Amino acid sequence: MMGNLDTMQTKVQAARENELKAGIATYWLDVILAASGSFLNIMSPAITLGLYTLFTRLSGDLALDADRAFTSFALVQMVTLPATSIIFILPEFVTAVTGFDRIQKFLLQPDHQDNRKLPEGQIEHFLNFIYTDQDLNRHNADKLINPDEDSAIKIKFATVRYGTGDQPALKNINLKIQPGWLVLVAGMSGSGKTTLARTILGDVKLQSGSVSTSSVNIAFCAESPWLRDGTIRDIITGPPGSTITDESWYQKVLYACDLEFDIVQLPNGDNTLALAQEVYSGLDILVLDEVLSALDGHILRRVVERLLGPAGLLRELKKTVVLTTNSTNLVQHSDLIVILGPDGSIYEQGTWDEPKIQERCKELELQMINGSIDEKHDDGVKQMNIPRAESSNPEGSINLLPTPADSTAIYSHYIGAIGRYRVLVTVFIFASSATFAMLAQNWLRLWTEDDEHGKQTNFFLKVYFALSIGHWLSLTGLGTIEFLVVPASGRILHDQLLTTIMKAPQSFITSTEIGTTLSRFGQDIKEIDQKLPREFAALGSQAFKLLGQIILLCMSQRYNIIAIPVLAIVVYVIQRTYLLASRQIRGICTETSYTLNNSFAETVEGIATIRAFGWENAYALENSRTLDASQMPTYTLYALEQWLMLVVDLIVAGVALLNVAFIITFTSAMTVGDVGISMNVILMLNVVLTILIQSSANFDTSLGVIARIRSFATTVAPKSQHMQDHPIPESWSSNSEIDPRDIIADYVNTGEHV
Repeated sequence: MMGNLDTMQTKVQAARENELKAGIATYWLDVILAASGSFLNIMSPAITLGLYTLFTRLSGDLALDADRAFTSFALVQMVTLPATSIIFILPEFVTAVTGFDRIQKFLLQPDHQDNRKLPEGQIEHFLNFIYTDQDLNRHNADKLINPDEDSAIKIKFATVRYGTGDQPALKNINLKIQPGWLVLVAGMSGSGKTTLARTILGDVKLQSGSVSTSSVNIAFCAESPWLRDGTIRDIITGPPGSTITDESWYQKVLYACDLEFDIVQLPNGDNTLALAQEVYSGLDILVLDEVLSALDGHILRRVVERLLGPAGLLRELKKTVVLTTNSTNLVQHSDLIVILGPDGSIYEQGTWDEPKIQERCKELELQMINGSIDEKHDDGVKQMNIPRAESSNPEGSINLLPTPADSTAIYSHYIGAIGRYRVLVTVFIFASSATFAMLAQNWLRLWTEDDEHGKQTNFFLKVYFALSIGHWLSLTGLGTIEFLVVPASGRILHDQLLTTIMKAPQSFITSTEIGTTLSRFGQDIKEIDQKLPREFAALGSQAFKLLGQIILLCMSQRYNIIAIPVLAIVVYVIQRTYLLASRQIRGICTETSYTLNNSFAETVEGIATIRAFGWENAYALENSRTLDASQMPTYTLYALEQWLMLVVDLIVAGVALLNVAFIITFTSAMTVGDVGISMNVILMLNVVLTILIQSSANFDTSLGVIARIRSFATTVAPKSQHMQDHPIPESWSSNSEIDPRDIIADYVNTGEHV
């Protein structure tokens, strides 16, 4: 609205560029990790053969027979593979330990301290939630108030300062409010009205003085109302798990808040809904922070009459109400008027009948008319709010189970983001790795079949070392794939998301939960930067490696060609089964993750309201349930992966039996080297197949992120470009006026115009 879209987009994208540059150090660590892990696995057989050649040279026997060579090769592989796994797992373990340290550091932060003095009958309920039994006596002594006190709220010499060097937000406040009073707190913006409201809630730390309330739980409605996600009835009735036990009371609240006939369209947005939630709670003390300032005039009059007027619902129930406002329209209905000065102290307090109060109210009203009140949040207290609306707009939803009919378009979109040149370089690395691995094993077979009986041992050893080094360098090159893929794809795809969000219409902004948008820029971008490139590397490398092993297997035993089509069909069926199952489970994982993010973000944003109402236990239980629900598909996916490993092991065992049968049947047609190669290939086949199937499923699932971004960028229509399409005449600026003509507007394209 302010025309700063391009500036903000440039700043956010610049921050993204800095993030990608900061990740280069991590990519180098991945290269070092790949080099060290692959060196142990690839070079160990070459070093073993070199040592063997040295010892045989000393003994005078220079021949290398196939039995010793391939047996040694298999044993070395069986030892180095677990060791290599440890090398790759160790950084993840360190990361997990670091995560535990961060969590512990967070948990050791000081808890929220409620400095209010509370009545003896209510303090136990309050303390049982935040303190252990051994702390109760100590806190009870500090927080008890005299049970003979007849005031609902009592503040003595209270001073609040947010920072050490800051001016006091409140200074030397003395205030006594009787039960059933309507108290109007007025003052200029920045005078401390919101801070006073938060002080009554116990949400602000006092520098000096004391605050006592007759009730630990207070109904609170912030200037920017916080509403949890759910139906209108759910929101009004309270925390998660609440139900309506008195329908007549519910209808009475709807009427008093002017929601009875307009419940569907929600006039004035969330303000009346938040007010209804506060009234429905039935608490004895209500704190309204500028909640009436956003209401239209005719709705304001009805709400004031039905709630705060002489015959209003809150008056009838003798509820204590503290209302902060810039307006002086409600002064005649109030029992006490408190006017705060610009320095945070009480300028005047009294009733409307007192001449000095009338004079101060007129001064305040005159200042408002003259425009001397700044449009900013009161006294620097940060207002945290996320729009809460029931989404009927499909643009605001995320396709959690992407099954695009045109998968080629998804691949093309990702390849386009990476760049075709980079993709070709990546494929070359895959092919090089598989080629060197295949050549090294085949060269070992030729070495063992040498007819010169060891006369060319040095030559064979040098070539084998060269092939092993080439294989090692190509595997190290797999670690550089992140350099090739992440900066380009991360930059382009993030820019597509950001551009779409920046140009999205207001209907999309209001109908989309903030957790969903944060997940796009958090979880989805993280998957693009981390998981997707690694799954791409794993899929490509294992696919070429499997192709090389099949070629070696067929070269060593040509009758294995008969089994290859059958094996391919079986593996395809297993891969499709695993893919479909894992896709569904991962979709559920994503959905529950979004739900968990929304639930947690919702709780954090509304923590002041939750504490005020005393809903801590309800929201803690709800978040625990959401967390449990998010973990269930994770364990199910783990069980599915164990099933895959079992099935692949059984398939490879069948292939091994078939290969042995061919060896026994066609012994004369095979050399010892052929037998060694075939058995070593089968020894590694289960690992390759398992990783290949898992990485293909993971890559397919991760491509869902690309599908979501592509769909999001193409389906979310940009906001109206009417102003750009219809230039303003040059003569317009001479009048400097707003001339609305034939305007039809709505928030969502439902056909119902606002």
